[in-house]
Amino acid sequence: MRNRTLVCVALALLALPSFGQQYREIRGEKEFSGEMIVRPVGYDDLAKRGITGQAARDVRSRAINRFRPNMIRVIPGTDMYVVRVPSGFNENTYSSSLMATSDYRYAEPNYIVYPLAVTPNDPLFNRQWHHAVMGSTVGWTYGTGTSNVTVGICDTGIMKNHEDLTPSILPGYNSVDELTEANGGDVNDVNGHGTHVAGCATAIGNNSRGLAGVCWNAKILPVKVSNSPGGGAFFDDILGGAKWAAENGARVVSASYSGVEGQAVGDTGTYIKQLGKIFLYAAGNSPVNLDFEHPDTIVVSSSSTQDRASNWSAYGRGVHVLAPGETVWSTTNDGGYQGWFGTSMSTPVANGVCALIWSINPNLTEQEVRDILYSTCVRIPKADGSALDYSHGRVSVSGAALEAFRSLSIETKFKPTVVRTIRGTYFSGNLNLIQNGAGGGYRVRSEAVANRGHYTDMGMDFKSGVSRSSLLSLTIRADASSNVDGTTAMLYVWNYQTSNWQFMKAAAATRNPNKMEVTINSGFDRYVAADGSIKTMTRVFSTDRRRGQAGVPFVGALRFGEIHVTVRR
Repeated sequence: MRNRTLVCVALALLALPSFGQQYREIRGEKEFSGEMIVRPVGYDDLAKRGITGQAARDVRSRAINRFRPNMIRVIPGTDMYVVRVPSGFNENTYSSSLMATSDYRYAEPNYIVYPLAVTPNDPLFNRQWHHAVMGSTVGWTYGTGTSNVTVGICDTGIMKNHEDLTPSILPGYNSVDELTEANGGDVNDVNGHGTHVAGCATAIGNNSRGLAGVCWNAKILPVKVSNSPGGGAFFDDILGGAKWAAENGARVVSASYSGVEGQAVGDTGTYIKQLGKIFLYAAGNSPVNLDFEHPDTIVVSSSSTQDRASNWSAYGRGVHVLAPGETVWSTTNDGGYQGWFGTSMSTPVANGVCALIWSINPNLTEQEVRDILYSTCVRIPKADGSALDYSHGRVSVSGAALEAFRSLSIETKFKPTVVRTIRGTYFSGNLNLIQNGAGGGYRVRSEAVANRGHYTDMGMDFKSGVSRSSLLSLTIRADASSNVDGTTAMLYVWNYQTSNWQFMKAAAATRNPNKMEVTINSGFDRYVAADGSIKTMTRVFSTDRRRGQAGVPFVGALRFGEIHVTVRR
């Protein structure tokens, strides 16, 4: 089944695509769904070709019959058909095969598309090249951070009255003096480095001031690890400060200092991981091979303005991810803004991505956040253009945010609670056989319908108990068969708005069960009652009116039924 966690919007472009058009998908923007929107040529098109009357009706019939076995539904009033891409084809080859017949106006992907980008109104945002590279404006459509997620910054302190930071700053800690701010600990920035680092992760966006951090609505927990104007810090002050931050509310903690090769860095990451938190550390600003592994500490190297690995930063198997680290604009200790270089910038950028993931779905475990961060990274090249042979790649705000949003859903399956005969005569079987897909299922003898053929209609009722407002997708499955070849099965769903059955899917009804499956991603109030009830009908019929025949009697069987619902957590 297709597990969609977003409302899908079908694209129906008016322009007639060329026969050789190649459709493409862009992750997080428009993605293939395994379905097409197909529109046969209309009678007006055919008239322009000199085809009218019965000849035109034959062309239309031929066009529809060609995709009928794969038809999912009709879009009423527009002469558009949603069609599943058949086995052995993809979106492009199937479109080409249909368009080559000249029987269609278009056959284009039923894309899964996503909300348009969110661009903050901060005046210096256009200088933050790294957001465009990481797809931040697309990622921010799913979330821009939340005050429920706190970012720990272990550095030289923070400028507490900076316009782009002040509302987000929580009372912090001075690890050198081992004093919380509430007990007199000083967290004012002694060097300027810490203020810039903090802004990379969490500078407040869309406030008509300055610029935007990656996770601009998260809280900042400043940990001052140095009292020296030069910014130098003892290892134990950095790592002890990271430990304090994780123990005091920060879900993601980062340190932008040298010394990543120290085993204590790895051990601190392991301790913080055991708390269900994440620790990130800068890879360093020298082109050295980090030939070690800290499995629980995320080590961050730099990517360039050309979206390549920076040739001046560390590399090797010790690096987990890369993030922009060249001329990264952020907040400064004089209340202004500047662009700085270094993995010191890359690390809080990656910190911000982790915080954004957690802000979109606070229920994720730290391992699930890591998995989303890693799995959505982009494999950029090295500085010389060769393939990157270390790390998961460069972090992606758009990819990570999308996957965090998708993780909000829970999929549940429901069996039917009622099966009944609507048309025909009950023959054998029961609800239990349908629920388990066992035996011959629920079987009904067909009923003759004047001038139409022989029909059986079998209904299934489901009690999902799901709130319509929480639904993200609804998939209905019904397996049908017949003891006579040449019959057809059709799946209907009760429309509570029209008080009628709505056709959804058709398939050949053979002696073996034939699966019909349809996924609904919007308009749930049409198909789901207020109490979560869903009603379906499976019709099996035999008819051949083209030859003046009325079909033949048969026994239709409903062999299996189930619904899958995807809901927000």
